[in-house]
Amino acid sequence: MEKDLSKKFIFSIFILSFFVSVISGVVSGWYFSNFYQKEIVVLDVGKIIEEKRKEFIEKYRDREANSKMKQEMERDISYFIERLNRVIEEESRGRVVLAKDSVISEAKDITHEVGTRIKRVD
Repeated sequence: MEKDLSKKFIFSIFILSFFVSVISGVVSGWYFSNFYQKEIVVLDVGKIIEEKRKEFIEKYRDREANSKMKQEMERDISYFIERLNRVIEEESRGRVVLAKDSVISEAKDITHEVGTRIKRVD
């Protein structure tokens, strides 16, 4: 009779452990999927750079090529790259930013927003 009780006790402990494991797995899956899920957005950096390249061409087209113009152009390019990097970094907080060409599915495109934010800093 004692063996029968010990088998029932061990079996009930096993069943209880199984249910606790399943419930903890479900709860942790729910927790991490709801609180750590990041939005995926796409960005066409090439389009932003192409627009800026056209601006640079317009700005420096009629100017004489000399060392002063070269230094000014390098400074403008460095400033643009810094702003682009800063805006992309800010946009990536809480989100995953991917290159537009690398994403097949429909994801939110933030190219226009990033381009507008870069121009606002000017």
